[in-house]
Amino acid sequence: MQYLDEFKSYGQKIRNSIYASLIDGKKYEEIKNTFNNKIISLSNQIMNGTNSSFKQFAETLVRIAISHGVLLSNEQLGVLNDNNYKDIGAIIALALISKSPKENKADVDTTAKEEVSLIEKREDF
Repeated sequence: MQYLDEFKSYGQKIRNSIYASLIDGKKYEEIKNTFNNKIISLSNQIMNGTNSSFKQFAETLVRIAISHGVLLSNEQLGVLNDNNYKDIGAIIALALISKSPKENKADVDTTAKEEVSLIEKREDF
């Protein structure tokens, strides 16, 4: 699965986007429960999409892209197919609920802010 890292990165981008949408001047402790609930809920949606058809999974990814502004690249879209979408969904869901190595209480704000800054700089945003 040569695409493993790309989809792990995608899951982390979704995680950072959710965090950035909640933090808005608040401390981590104030949003921790809401943040955890949202990432668990979204991970469940992704996994439910993999338990259905490829079409259902694709629709789930479209809703994520619209809701959280985290788009898949053309290369990632090219990899997705009826044979591997369950594996890819599991990778995204696991990455979404997993803390990145650089994520801890001291730098989680910076991580999310950096990600938001990168998203806002994209021409397709």
